[in-house]
Amino acid sequence: MWDTPPNYRRYPNGKDLPDKIKVWRVQQVSDAAKAVATKGVVSKPLEPDDGPRAETLTPGVNTGKMSGASGVGRDGNFLQWGFSAPPSQMTPAGKNFFLNCVVYISKFNGKAAQAGQ
Repeated sequence: MWDTPPNYRRYPNGKDLPDKIKVWRVQQVSDAAKAVATKGVVSKPLEPDDGPRAETLTPGVNTGKMSGASGVGRDGNFLQWGFSAPPSQMTPAGKNFFLNCVVYISKFNGKAAQAGQ
């Protein structure tokens, strides 16, 4: 459990969040402050109108985004891996998740997202 990032409260879906949120560790870090400070990328949560070509595979925690922002997502056969640790610093669950993501997106091979679809 981590303290809910203060910036989450700025967004409409953040006003009713609890003081602590459940997190799932993908990277091996010693505390929440280091994990949030570690370079990583998340995008806005994917919406139903983003189409079937895009989906969030797991949300991520980021002090600049809203709750539910996509930490790992798929767009066509492209994987957005929003974490920064090399495999040597990933948790066993994070390593397994990465491998499962690669296997999962392989079924979209040749079906890359195109603008306007």
